[in-house]
Amino acid sequence: MDKTTGRTDDKSLFENMTVKEIVTNNFRTAAVFEKHGLDFCCRGNKLLITACEEKGINADKIIEELKTLTTQKIRNESYDEWTLDLLIDYIIQNHHSYVKEMMPIISVHTQKIASVHGTNHAEVIEREKKFAGVSQEFRQHLFKEEDILFPYIKQLVQVNSRHAKAEAPFFGTVKNPIKSMMAEHENAGDEFYEIRNLS
Repeated sequence: MDKTTGRTDDKSLFENMTVKEIVTNNFRTAAVFEKHGLDFCCRGNKLLITACEEKGINADKIIEELKTLTTQKIRNESYDEWTLDLLIDYIIQNHHSYVKEMMPIISVHTQKIASVHGTNHAEVIEREKKFAGVSQEFRQHLFKEEDILFPYIKQLVQVNSRHAKAEAPFFGTVKNPIKSMMAEHENAGDEFYEIRNLS
């Protein structure tokens, strides 16, 4: 603890936490451990410093990455003031890329937990099946947004800037895919709620 501020520095905080505790407090840190091959699941009860020593990994390097990740500020943007094409780019580069990165990582660990503990805990098998299903739905959902809906909206933005008229899309009106994808969002939310109840 810093005697001048009364605060515990981040390094000593992380050193005194188990890997599992760090991930539980901030699930985004799982990506750091995954990158360095540190098990935060079945062997997650080890102190971070111990886990690093056993793997021959520089703990200071891991802690620096964790500090960088956990101190990143959430952007407070006025999204309603953005142009639609800018908003689309932001969604793809930030939210979609994050989902694409994390889904396979989470899937690996749900499968691992199911294979190790499924015999005695049937709920983890059910959870793995549900997550596999919702992951597949998410991949299809992102494809439809990035390859169908978003390009058409960008086309509308360009056409509007030229005061021209857009060609009618094959899906009729833009309301149709939006309505369908909103329903998919709600369905995914229900699936994740059920997964949480199985945890």
